Amino acid sequence: MKIKRFLSLSALGLAMVSAMTLVSCGGDSSTEDDTDTSTTDTSTDTSTDTSTDTSTDTSTDTSTDTSTTDTTTDTTTDTTTTAARETFSKVAADGNVKVYLAGDSTVKTYSDDQYIAGWGQYLQNYLPSDVEVINCAEGGRSSRSFINEGRLYDIDGNTTSFSQNNKKSIASTIDSDDYLFIQFGHNDDNTKFISSPSSNYSTVYDRMCPLGDEVDGKYPTTLGTKVATTTLPSAYTQYASSSNQTSALATIAKYGSTYYSYDGGGTYKGYLKEYIDVAREKGATPVLVTPVARVSFNSDGTLKSGPGLHGQDFAYVEAMKELAEEEDVMLIDLFTDSKEMLETATSTYANTVMALKPNSLTGTWPSGFDIAYDDNGHEGTHYNKYGAFVEAAYVAEHLIANNMTGASGEETISFTTNATPSAYINPSNLMPKATSAAIEANITGVTVTDPDRSYPDPADVVTAINSL
Repeated sequence: MKIKRFLSLSALGLAMVSAMTLVSCGGDSSTEDDTDTSTTDTSTDTSTDTSTDTSTDTSTDTSTDTSTTDTTTDTTTDTTTTAARETFSKVAADGNVKVYLAGDSTVKTYSDDQYIAGWGQYLQNYLPSDVEVINCAEGGRSSRSFINEGRLYDIDGNTTSFSQNNKKSIASTIDSDDYLFIQFGHNDDNTKFISSPSSNYSTVYDRMCPLGDEVDGKYPTTLGTKVATTTLPSAYTQYASSSNQTSALATIAKYGSTYYSYDGGGTYKGYLKEYIDVAREKGATPVLVTPVARVSFNSDGTLKSGPGLHGQDFAYVEAMKELAEEEDVMLIDLFTDSKEMLETATSTYANTVMALKPNSLTGTWPSGFDIAYDDNGHEGTHYNKYGAFVEAAYVAEHLIANNMTGASGEETISFTTNATPSAYINPSNLMPKATSAAIEANITGVTVTDPDRSYPDPADVVTAINSL
């Protein structure tokens, strides 16, 4: 029964994405620098759970939104404007396009022997061959720290080292026909610190980003001013020990002579806008991606919001949506997609798409994961290879909906006509390869030659698969 229920979930996800191939793309394959030490919260609880999987995670981020389509308030899954959509289609059709990914551990690329994965490492195989994905995401980064480390643009005196993008900043290589996908939020979220500062101050100095006070129902968009890297924010120093402060100063010293501090007046939307501005200055197209959802359930089966869970009513997700509307930027609402996937899975099966604890565990996928599945805790922030694969498919869905095609006119690649690397031949962590092959045979691809661009009815696919 457990497997059959998961097959239904798999079928729904794969039918929605029209079954595309799974390939690992380039990037930093190092182990996450931070571990989610909480367990996945699958219990039913009527109160907001701020203890389960709400700790600041230095390696990944996710968020979601359940609002209905409303292009006026920017709560829709697709807030792309007509102008942005036309540009998206036109530039991609020109060919030789690069898609840069700026994000955290839920986006980054991991090694093949790690069970954990980021959606960025699987996006390449959903795109035409003339579109190249350059995954610059790294674990534990926020919109602020990514900038301070010189990953977005070069900073004089910055000595932070990183391997992504051939050790170069995005701004130094991005071109006029390229795209910059921006997903931050997990490490930016300061709501746990606000709720209990003495217990949650450790990443205030380098990662967290305030939302700021709402004005006329909107969060402010302020970049703030840089301060000397010889100083730490008082929000950190009033709780941190001398040794911790010494270590923090050593970290920010790598930023150069100045940096964007937590108390420098900058806001989450302000830092996100910096990415938009950099992309547009280079003639590239910015795309905002809401952070993926975290696993913590209410008693009614919906995901919780609150401290450490993208804020009350998923405030950080809403702030990004506001910015997309204000700046006329395409929005991929991955939060809502992932939220709906987890809620469809229910608290009983949500663990099947999540990473194990510790998330540094390695082995053979999927057999090693299956063995370790019942012997290790499951975290509620990072996804496993199958979960990340589905998340990448959701991103691809938005691109297809907005007419992103390559010079060849190809939109998707069907499982039925393309080989899948043996390491990932089984996209599920609970079903045998024979069943996986049968699922693939039940799903058809979508091409631009199909005027209806229709997908199989998920109900029909589920019925076919459950009858296997």
